[in-house]
Amino acid sequence: MDTVRIILRHISPQPNLLQMRNRPPAAASSLCDRKREEKNPPSVFVTTRAPGRERERSRELRKPPCWCANGKYAQQLLKDLFTNYTSALRPVEDTNNILNVTLQVTLSQIIDMDERNQILTAYLWIRQVWVDAHLNWNKDDYDGLDTIRIPSSYVWRPDIVLYNNADNHFTGPMDTNVVIRHNGEIMWDSPAITKSSCKVDVSFFPFDAQQCRFTYGSWTYNGNQLDILNAMDSADLADLVDNVEWEVQGMPAKKNIIQYGCCAEPYPDVTYILKLKRRAAFYVFNLLIPCVMISFLAPLGFYLPADSGEKVSLGVTMMLALTVFQLLVAEIMPPI
Repeated sequence: MDTVRIILRHISPQPNLLQMRNRPPAAASSLCDRKREEKNPPSVFVTTRAPGRERERSRELRKPPCWCANGKYAQQLLKDLFTNYTSALRPVEDTNNILNVTLQVTLSQIIDMDERNQILTAYLWIRQVWVDAHLNWNKDDYDGLDTIRIPSSYVWRPDIVLYNNADNHFTGPMDTNVVIRHNGEIMWDSPAITKSSCKVDVSFFPFDAQQCRFTYGSWTYNGNQLDILNAMDSADLADLVDNVEWEVQGMPAKKNIIQYGCCAEPYPDVTYILKLKRRAAFYVFNLLIPCVMISFLAPLGFYLPADSGEKVSLGVTMMLALTVFQLLVAEIMPPI
């Protein structure tokens, strides 16, 4: 067997030494092969194990959701509605028709009550609802699109202002978006920080109660062009933040039709009467009781001897203490 192995070894072809000398090293060979594969990438066949239903399901998941279609129709609707629309004119089909505006006020917070200057600062949410005869569409033509929300500057808005505004800037509600429904109904919700004049009566301070009015009406349109309706019999107080000094007892609403001397047409308005009652506990313990105690101490000076020096000191001290409390009351209360 050993003899046969030796014979086969001599018979098998030996590698050429020249070829072995010219052969590149293994690393260089792999680099060349990698470059060759980058130039001519091999064909790759990927087989999936998922059945046909799973592939269809994955394709459905990759499809855009329904809101994309609505967004496409919303853009087309916006273009169709405002092609020949103007926000400068009252949106009625007939100029003789009266446009009804429904007003709803929500009292959120009483920020400040300045009794001396008779100014009430409040945080309100104001909702105005009206129907624009030029902004309606068929839902079926726009993939069932029912409402759109756009900036309020795009549409006509009623010029309803606070008549008894006490702010020098005379700013109105914030320019928030409006919600337009397919039937042309427009709802405009906007927050506002108002400063209104309020007649303050402090005859029974600190056990007084005040009534502050918020009168809303159109500045230029008369009752034959625009009518204001109150949505509820009173303002909404569900989200009211309690005030440490004032207790809100109610805010009823009342519609008025005013006939001014300058004009023959009537001018409607909606007046909200805010009923406030002062929380007297703070003033009782910090102002009323100390004044009463000082007043009771004043007659004690008559029981002291006439030649006693403390008699004069006690009288002067009582007078100065009462003067300080009177200055505090005069600073808080407005002139009666």
